[in-house]
Amino acid sequence: MKRKRIAVIGAGAIGASVAAEISRSGLNVTVIDQWPEHVQAIRNKGLTVKMGEEVTRVHMPALHLCQLAETRDKFDIAMIGVKAYDTRWTAELIKSYLQPDALVVGLQNSLCDDEIAAAIGRNRTVGCVVELAAEIFDPGVLVRHTPPSKTWFGIGALDASQRDRLKEIAGLLGCGARVSILDNVTAAKWTKLIANAVILGPVGALGTPIARAFELPGMRSIAAEIGKEALAVAQACGYEVQPVFGLGLDELAGEPETVARKLVDTIIEHIGPSARSSVTQDHLKNRYSEVDMLNGLVARFGDLHGIATPYNKMIVELNHRIWHGQITPKEENLKMGNLLLNSHVAAGN
Repeated sequence: MKRKRIAVIGAGAIGASVAAEISRSGLNVTVIDQWPEHVQAIRNKGLTVKMGEEVTRVHMPALHLCQLAETRDKFDIAMIGVKAYDTRWTAELIKSYLQPDALVVGLQNSLCDDEIAAAIGRNRTVGCVVELAAEIFDPGVLVRHTPPSKTWFGIGALDASQRDRLKEIAGLLGCGARVSILDNVTAAKWTKLIANAVILGPVGALGTPIARAFELPGMRSIAAEIGKEALAVAQACGYEVQPVFGLGLDELAGEPETVARKLVDTIIEHIGPSARSSVTQDHLKNRYSEVDMLNGLVARFGDLHGIATPYNKMIVELNHRIWHGQITPKEENLKMGNLLLNSHVAAGN
């Protein structure tokens, strides 16, 4: 029997981590990325994976985006790991290189499944919630903070007719993680969005490791307010908190502040003290972050449902100022955030 071909589009921190584990298991996986030096490094030397004191090297085929046109055999499964704002064009790009019954898995932050489904079809789209911290700054070198024992994926089909095929995806992701098959993956994606809004954007503006950020005076109070807003918006959209990161519903019950605190503490415990948020990494690389797809998305849905989201809007504005070069990521931005917050509250935002 011919081995199934698997594509991972976006060989950044998450995509490369997933591809490395699948490749280690002897499966046929190809990474596809838009960073030429990164692709060339993987092709020449393999992907170097650093996890704590352990350093390994994983060899697998790597293609630049423009080399997809040279691909003759179509892929049976594709996993998309690009930034959330690059979802739609990536899904449209890979569509021509898929088998007719191929499944596409969205590994990104934010709510990207509908964008994938619009290109590929709902019956071929698999939603995925990811708990995995890693980073890539040098071509061909992956630094992974979350070990496989603490890595978790929650997957779910957008179309109930495809639920039986989820076992195949669980088998792939389970090469280096715990995997749960979810009944309501969209609600779980909302729960992850709440966690991301609480952590990624706020920490990104401070430029510190995640654990350090939450030691700063006032940070947990701000995080709780961000979480309260995001939870209220999720509920207005018809979604309740779902089990994520291995937590049960009983552990995510209670007041919004309690839920936000539990999500923060669990993530810090799983990723370790030195992990940096993806938004922090983007600022360090001088590239556009996903804040508009995280806190910004909460704010846009809040406006749609008449829910004030001043804390989330403050985080968006703070990170926009960094992107436009008006300020740099630093701990003192916590004070500026409070000043911006007052203006949003005064404006009724």
